[in-house]
Amino acid sequence: MATAEPNKTPQLNQISNFPIDGEVKYLFTKSLSNGDMVGGLTLIGESHNFFRRGIPNSLSNEIGGIGLDVEIFTPNGKIWNKLRYDHANKIFKLDGIEWDDVVTKNQLKVGDEIDCFSLYHAEVGPQGILSLLVQKAAKEDSDSELMHAAGEK
Repeated sequence: MATAEPNKTPQLNQISNFPIDGEVKYLFTKSLSNGDMVGGLTLIGESHNFFRRGIPNSLSNEIGGIGLDVEIFTPNGKIWNKLRYDHANKIFKLDGIEWDDVVTKNQLKVGDEIDCFSLYHAEVGPQGILSLLVQKAAKEDSDSELMHAAGEK
């Protein structure tokens, strides 16, 4: 049986319609759950650290308060969405209604894996603009896929 390659940072290679200025950071790859599909995307991985330490405090405070409007760039366009921090569950989450537009326009379904990146434009506006870049994750070869499904790395 072939050995799976070590975890590699995914490449942002399916989205071409986002602003070039700003710093792009990989946040996570995840398999979409039913909860993500109906209740809005729960952000995982490096999201927590990034939203706490990688952006100005004023933006972090807005996420934790009324929510922050963010641009979501996908291979099929841009959608504005509200990013919130759910204090009860201690998770960052995108609102369900606008996230549903992302799901529909990109034909996403439960079980699809997505890559999520952040893009922060510090020079735009008084506090900058935060964007998220979401694309379907690249498919692994069949041996790697079987090993991943079996829980091997």
